[in-house]
Amino acid sequence: MTCVEARERLLEADLSQLRGEGDCELSRHVRTCARCRQVAQLILEQERALGRALAEQRPRVAVDDALRTAEGAARRRRRRLLVGAVPALAAASVVAMLLVQNGGPPMPPQPTRPVAEAALPPPSVQAPAGQNVAIFQTDNPNIVVVWLF
Repeated sequence: MTCVEARERLLEADLSQLRGEGDCELSRHVRTCARCRQVAQLILEQERALGRALAEQRPRVAVDDALRTAEGAARRRRRRLLVGAVPALAAASVVAMLLVQNGGPPMPPQPTRPVAEAALPPPSVQAPAGQNVAIFQTDNPNIVVVWLF
């Protein structure tokens, strides 16, 4: 194996091969070539540094502890909602009882006597020769539709 071939395989090699262990072609080359052994040692050192850095980045709280904390927070939230809902429901029931005892909310006053509307005679319309007339009375007594067709 040449140094060029070995260096192409170093980044993908197993750590044991980088240490020169085993009987594969890359391991034999690393044991015999000083330059490739130096590159392999550099990769091994960086691998160890990366392992130490990752070990420091472990979560500060175990997964089980985090789950227990989250479950406790959910229980506290439900308890707070229940404690807050009880007084609100009590107040609503008191208001409902007062309304029922007093006969409900006040109603708007009813007119004492109905307003008398003057009965108007239907309009007198004469259609021109060859046309017909239709008169439509609407709900509004002030509006009458006259249709000539």
